Amino acid sequence: SDPIVLLRLGLRFDGPPDEAALARARSAVAHILNANLRAVDIPGHYQDDYLIILPNTSEAGGRIIAGRLTQAVQARRAAGDDGNSALAIFMGMAAHPGGREADADALVSQSSAALAEARRRRANSVVGFGELSGG
Repeated sequence: SDPIVLLRLGLRFDGPPDEAALARARSAVAHILNANLRAVDIPGHYQDDYLIILPNTSEAGGRIIAGRLTQAVQARRAAGDDGNSALAIFMGMAAHPGGREADADALVSQSSAALAEARRRRANSVVGFGELSGG
């Protein structure tokens, strides 16, 4: 099988978000994903987060795309666009190098564990599963 990366993207607000703030944030994230992902990438919702499948992508390629998304959020936050000055994202990344069949459940679990660590770090952090102890 080909290499694949799974990003789990979570949101955080500086204060308690109301429904209007959540709607603005979801709209902003949709815009950022549409503007910064490749045509082959597959974004979707998972629980309260986003899962982004990056097919035919190495871990290094996944970090480039995650960095692009992070920069877009930071630029939007700095500009105060759409009232999202209080929005921050966190990303957990799981990579499968290819060769053998990828285990979808393992990728979701790994990206979730990496996201949990990213949430413990500063805003707009990206953590790869391989960075975790025992990962």
